[in-house]
Amino acid sequence: MRPDGKSVGTGESRTARAQMSPALYAQEYQRARPALSLLAFASVGDRHLAEDLVQEAALTGFRQLDRFEPGTSLLAWLSQIVRNLASNLVRTKARRKTTPAGPELFESQPTSVAEPNASPVLQNGDLSIEQRDFDDHLTRELLGLDTVQRACLLLRVVGELPYDQISVIVGVPEGTAMSHVHRGKRVLRERLTMTPNTHKPKEGVTT
Repeated sequence: MRPDGKSVGTGESRTARAQMSPALYAQEYQRARPALSLLAFASVGDRHLAEDLVQEAALTGFRQLDRFEPGTSLLAWLSQIVRNLASNLVRTKARRKTTPAGPELFESQPTSVAEPNASPVLQNGDLSIEQRDFDDHLTRELLGLDTVQRACLLLRVVGELPYDQISVIVGVPEGTAMSHVHRGKRVLRERLTMTPNTHKPKEGVTT
């Protein structure tokens, strides 16, 4: 069975089809990595987990390279792998929350992106350790969005990707991706304006 659901004909086999070389895979992966990083962060909400997730997706894709259909989008294929891995990770974390946990488990948990001076991504799509593009308030509100909406918004605003590419990465129709971005922006604006700006100078203090 091919990835598009069609059966492989009797005269066609994986060995008979041209396959992507490891070198080309590495090259294409590097191009896709910024978008995959944004997708992973949007899916799991933690920069450290997202970084591990992207690396795991890269290894999974390499091991299963014989399953990739030449001529199709590697970005779409790797994005599906990221979404699957993220879904499995979220389900695993949800199950762990329902079981008693000792203090040693909490000590081993990754640091949340909402911690002070934590920023999810840089402008090039790489995950960042230092705070640069997002302040803590914006990061918290961003994590409050729906996962798909957050992914579309990050890919559009930070990744500066066109909607047709966002559609492929997230796995939703192009119109839906556009709607998620517009609604996400509106929700963030509303939430951010509801909370007083802690950076405003106090009365009687000039800048």
